Amino acid sequence: TSAAQAAAAAVKVPVIFSLSLITCFPAFFIFGLLQGSKLQLKTGLRLFAAGMGMRGAVLAGLAPLLLFFSSVGTPYAGLLIGALCAFGLAEFGFLSVIEKGVRTLRDEQGDAFKPWLVRAWTMVYLGVTSQLAWSMRPLIRHPSVTEFQLFGGAGQNENMFFYFVEQATRLFGA
Repeated sequence: TSAAQAAAAAVKVPVIFSLSLITCFPAFFIFGLLQGSKLQLKTGLRLFAAGMGMRGAVLAGLAPLLLFFSSVGTPYAGLLIGALCAFGLAEFGFLSVIEKGVRTLRDEQGDAFKPWLVRAWTMVYLGVTSQLAWSMRPLIRHPSVTEFQLFGGAGQNENMFFYFVEQATRLFGA
């Protein structure tokens, strides 16, 4: 079952990232055009492809560390935190490439793309990606679950990432 869970995660991760981009790229492109950007679709797609390459490189570089900690019996919560950190660093790399690319367009070509738009889009993108990842969990199987589990969460609210965050916040009294 561990091999099946790993294979499922290997398929889920690119699906999550692809669906996030399919969902969010049109807004990035259209809002850029609405504020006077000269960004062409081909250039925008190349920029995002470069960002995806950075994300993949970071994840590939950190995967051996996650595998090591998984193999030496690190507690489940530790694996989740490690995976969260790895994916967070990978997303930071992806978004840094996007922001640097837009900055280069602005500086070298006098493009009208505003930095605040990239940052606002980043928040939307991270929200969409978080929800997709939550909906497609588990990526790492909980030790108490012995059978293969393709998708977790049974109830309607359990499939909402932001509901989980709200509940966790209440639990810690914030």
